[in-house]
Amino acid sequence: MYKSKWFANFNFCLVLGFIVISMIFPADIYSLKKIIFIVLILINLPDLLKMKFKKDDYLILMIGFIFPIVTIGYSYFLTDDLKSSIVQGIAPFFFLLMFVIKRRELNFEKVVLLGSLGLIGLYVFIVFADFLKLVEINIFWNNYLPIMNMGVAAKGPLYPVYYFIFLRASPLLVIPLFYGIYKRNYFLVLLAYGCLFVSGTRANFVFPLIVASVFYLKNLRIQFINKKLLLSVCSFVIFIVCAWKFNYLYEMLVVKKEQSNIIRIGHLKSFVDLYTNNPEIIITGMGLGSKFYSIGVNEWISSFEFSFLDLFRQLGVIFFTVFIAFLIYPFMKLKTFNKYYFYAYITYLAIAMTNPYLYSSTGFIMYVYVYYCMYKECGEINSIQFR
Repeated sequence: MYKSKWFANFNFCLVLGFIVISMIFPADIYSLKKIIFIVLILINLPDLLKMKFKKDDYLILMIGFIFPIVTIGYSYFLTDDLKSSIVQGIAPFFFLLMFVIKRRELNFEKVVLLGSLGLIGLYVFIVFADFLKLVEINIFWNNYLPIMNMGVAAKGPLYPVYYFIFLRASPLLVIPLFYGIYKRNYFLVLLAYGCLFVSGTRANFVFPLIVASVFYLKNLRIQFINKKLLLSVCSFVIFIVCAWKFNYLYEMLVVKKEQSNIIRIGHLKSFVDLYTNNPEIIITGMGLGSKFYSIGVNEWISSFEFSFLDLFRQLGVIFFTVFIAFLIYPFMKLKTFNKYYFYAYITYLAIAMTNPYLYSSTGFIMYVYVYYCMYKECGEINSIQFR
């Protein structure tokens, strides 16, 4: 028997609070994210223990509970640094939200979209508060966001639309972007991509534009000749915009790329040298939170931009293979890839390839979202069995 409606609504509010805090304060202000998550699990634990597990429930248990416990313990054994092992390895626990979502039949897509609107609202508030002279970006937000580990913000004529605002959870805005395309809500599409655009990163600018264009044109129900016309018009508009902001785009896509490539090449050379001198690390890994010396920055670093390679370095081939299998499972489960949430997932993984979003709380929000949509598509969200 389900508990009263208020309890279900209470769970919804807690999950929503967890997502909103995770998106706006990804560094977990006052540990609120962890507190809400623990409360969610504890109040639902009696019912969760009564669940009759199905095949996919064992996957949730393995990734959300067994995997982080084993990898944190193993990393502590390798590094003798418990704090770093926990901080770097805690994110998979959040996948246990799938149990609460399935048990309470929560509309997690609605939760994520509301959280995304909160993130978009913060972008809009920062811009309009500055425009109305209420809060100066270069005075207040330029100091506050880094202090709270939320991101960075600035303004000036060199930026694409005068403003530069990067919030750490911004890659999750690919969710409302593709949802808006699917629902033909172009105002939401404009807001979502506008936020990604002003974030000032190549990955946020390029990958969503390419994948969203493919998804939109593939699903546009008009004659082929009109599709070609639309593609030509869009290409012309993009050309005009690029010509208008040529200096900025050149700086972001070429100059900064050349500068960052020097660092990346140094990271990769150090990465190769690491395995050349210590081939056993291929099997054992170095442990979550471990460091290695990089000639790219001439110092010891615990992570670098090629997140898949860096995670392989930390986990080793066995644990890394388990995690990759978890990422590709939706590709195997779905009968068709022509789903808006699947395109959002692909775009997120593309962004995560060169950014530290692969093995993080931000990443696991995306993973819970795509697994929720996948299970819902397969009819498994509303068919839970209990002892």
